[in-house]
Amino acid sequence: MNWTWRRHLLVVLGLTAVAGGVRFFRLGEPGLWGDELATVHGALNNQEFLSKRLGYLPTRLGLMATGLGPDRVSVSAVTEWRAKGLDEFAARWPSCMIGVLTVPLVYLATCAVVSPGAAALAGLFLALSHWHLLWSQSARFYAPQFLFYTLSLMVYFRATRTGAAGHWAGAMILAGLACLSQPTAGVIFIVFVVHTLARRMTGDIRAFAVKPLVIAGVLAGAVIAVVARDVIQKPDRWAQFFRDRGNLPPFRLIFSSAFYVELSMMAAGFTTAVWMWLRKRSELGLFLLLAGVIPSVVFSIVGLRAFVEVRYALGCLYPWLLLAAIGCTELAAVVRLPHGRLLGVVPAVALVGSQATMLYGYFTEGGYRGRIRDAYAYVVENYQPGDRLAAEMLEGPYYVGRPLDYDIWREWRELEHAAGRVWVVCGAINQGSPRKWLRENGDLRAAFSTHVAGPGETVYVYLIDSGESH
Repeated sequence: MNWTWRRHLLVVLGLTAVAGGVRFFRLGEPGLWGDELATVHGALNNQEFLSKRLGYLPTRLGLMATGLGPDRVSVSAVTEWRAKGLDEFAARWPSCMIGVLTVPLVYLATCAVVSPGAAALAGLFLALSHWHLLWSQSARFYAPQFLFYTLSLMVYFRATRTGAAGHWAGAMILAGLACLSQPTAGVIFIVFVVHTLARRMTGDIRAFAVKPLVIAGVLAGAVIAVVARDVIQKPDRWAQFFRDRGNLPPFRLIFSSAFYVELSMMAAGFTTAVWMWLRKRSELGLFLLLAGVIPSVVFSIVGLRAFVEVRYALGCLYPWLLLAAIGCTELAAVVRLPHGRLLGVVPAVALVGSQATMLYGYFTEGGYRGRIRDAYAYVVENYQPGDRLAAEMLEGPYYVGRPLDYDIWREWRELEHAAGRVWVVCGAINQGSPRKWLRENGDLRAAFSTHVAGPGETVYVYLIDSGESH
């Protein structure tokens, strides 16, 4: 069925309203965590990696638009940021706005690949996705990365159908922009290569076209050159990712990404892909299945030798949502029994209900970030003259308003010889973490956790009291 522009406009407005309502709801409540503050620092400094410069740009422009640019907020005076108005909302709203706009933009791009009904339902699934919500509500670079990455997937598949050089160029340029937001988006080129080989094996293409290969090669080469420049200029910053190898077991990354996508959504998506194959309409199903599986598998393998996080596989989200949406809309169209229309929408309603349950847990328990602000408020409330502080490099000065005595991740071994009282705020338990030592030698005073919606972190507050003056 052909949709009029008015219907498309109504869908765009509706999706934007839902996405905006969900993403701006309680945006400033969870405390800023260390990586978010690092993004703000990089945005103010504008001296971060060239390969991530585009990812920092929205935060920088957003701060400047609200009068919190480098001319007012000193990049080195972290203790003054809150007093000058750089709070949680101010840091996050640019990323949040990109997350909101992603939903209608991806819907419009998807309409060129599937029916408008399936695209609209996929847009609704994306608007309600707690994984996309999480990174829309974080002052990081994953919202712009996801936007460019997902648009590239849609334009790429259209290019495989039309063969138009403009579509090929558009897909590769968008992929390049995703990589300049966060280099881990380079996994998209692996998706393209594997899909091309799969098409060749299935006979969908008889020979490799020259133009797409040239365009892809040039863009991929440019991305590699930018990353190589950063590695050469700042080798120590990149080496840390290989020092912390094995931080996330392969199967844990795969299961965690499945959790964030939602198991019900993945089950519906996989069933749809099989059904499309049985009906000999496997081209789109195969592509979406590969795009949904490859990021998790690739980063699981990379994690054997380097530092990885589940969020690196964020690009796998939309292919699963789109597969599930295709299955729901086609089921509704196929069912012709009495009351069949009502029966046909049951799967879609069930999936939306599952998403609503996850959103309820997300908002009632403060999201996936531990209550960092509450942890530091506890320290401030119990702080005595002469006490010292050990915490993350940016978190401590930002929330306590004074310089750190110890960087908890780099200097925690010095706590063994610290005199007097030292307050320690410690979050994630990664390889090399001081948590084991703290459990044995520190006095646990408080823990602020988030466990309802998913595998959130716990923020611990310890007090080390040697009884000696310093």
